[in-house]
Amino acid sequence: MVLAVKLVYASCFAIVMVKAALGQELFDVTKYSASTGGSPSENTKAFLDAWKAVCDFDGEATLVVPEGTFQLAQVEFAGPCSGTPRVQISGELHAPGSVDSITNDAWIDFQDLNDLVVAGGGVINGQGAEAWSKDSDNKPVAFLDAWQAVCEFNGNATLVVPTGTFQVAPLTFAGPCKPGQRKFKILGTLVAPSDGNKEHESWIEFRELHEIVVEGGGVLNGQGANAWSQKKKNMPISLHFIKINNGRITNLALKDSKGFHIAIHQSVNVVIRAIDIKAPSDSPNTDGIHISGSSHVRITGVTIGTGDDCVSIGPGSYNIIIANVRCGPGHGISIGSLGKYQDEENVAHIKVKNCTIAGTTNGLRIKTWPGTSTTSQAYNITFENIKLDNVSRPIIIDQEYCPNDQCNSNEPSKVKLYDIFFKHIQGTTNTPDAVTLKCSKLVPCQDVRLIDIDLKPLFSSLLNKFDSICSNVLGLALGIQKPNPCVHH
Repeated sequence: MVLAVKLVYASCFAIVMVKAALGQELFDVTKYSASTGGSPSENTKAFLDAWKAVCDFDGEATLVVPEGTFQLAQVEFAGPCSGTPRVQISGELHAPGSVDSITNDAWIDFQDLNDLVVAGGGVINGQGAEAWSKDSDNKPVAFLDAWQAVCEFNGNATLVVPTGTFQVAPLTFAGPCKPGQRKFKILGTLVAPSDGNKEHESWIEFRELHEIVVEGGGVLNGQGANAWSQKKKNMPISLHFIKINNGRITNLALKDSKGFHIAIHQSVNVVIRAIDIKAPSDSPNTDGIHISGSSHVRITGVTIGTGDDCVSIGPGSYNIIIANVRCGPGHGISIGSLGKYQDEENVAHIKVKNCTIAGTTNGLRIKTWPGTSTTSQAYNITFENIKLDNVSRPIIIDQEYCPNDQCNSNEPSKVKLYDIFFKHIQGTTNTPDAVTLKCSKLVPCQDVRLIDIDLKPLFSSLLNKFDSICSNVLGLALGIQKPNPCVHH
């Protein structure tokens, strides 16, 4: 069974609607004096009278709301009941226009019931415009109420965010849920708080779920400008997957995150496809997609332009494919940084292919920290069929990565790099050092292979200085080599 969730906003209300078979005994609210011209209080009394008859009936009974529009005040349909109650909504229910008319945490509330079904294809109109215009810590309640219903449904279920613009505080959609696929369908625009406070790790977080799809063609606006001006690290991630098994993020736009736009952590079997990510080129720490502690992740058909790495791969990641990504502006596509923290896990089996990188401060980069005791490894990493346009430092291994002098650079990196492939890399650069391979003197890079590297300086003034720089690297250069290679067997 597919659960279609219509998320309808009053001050804080959401309702689940399920297509299901009707019961045998019908109780029509119009037979209890409800009418399309009735006042909210009159209709509410009629609905409750009809509900009492349904609840007292010993067997399957259905409360029927026929076609038409019914004004309804705050109402509670409570059990326990004698039989199995159902609600069939064919018409449209309208909430009070004033947010002050809803004094509890729900407009329509069902309590203490077993085997309840709400069905019918009708509409629940929360008339939320007044509530949306007011600042309130309760705005996420509608989302979380709807999520609870989706999560507890035994089967496939979808939570729908309709078209429109909705300001929401940080949200966590947590499992585990009952069996079935969960979809979070964003048709509208979600807008984060505009302040620069770091009170939460994430803005929108999905945690401990099996089979979750986030999609819909909508927009996540992180409103990061105030956070960027503070230049703080570890600001909230806009969309965060944690401990997800079989997840998909597709057909969305993300903009102006305070921190990373998308982060995948401790997850398995995740696909990210057809995503557009944008932030200003000077926005700090706004990586497009960051992966850590995860495996079997595929990123494809994504366009990213930010102030940091388009895609970054952190410790504990393996079996990662990055394909058909358009990157720029930003810092390119990076493995790392690695080796900063104790007991980091290895990185392995990474493939970056068929990508275009333009106007970035780095192209293809592996970066590890010196001066730490971490002895992890990164291996079987391939960059293949990459086009570069006006890129600084197109190919770089930097095992002396130490931004803002945060490390003891006198001690070499202990992260071992081997089986690294750069294949069929072509394009233009605005820096003379087109290939820079600075490896650790303690654990030199091994089996670094450059195959068909065809890079050209963007300016004629760079021709005499156009070169490769290598230290502590063992490898092999094959095919076209521009600039001249410096790796040795």
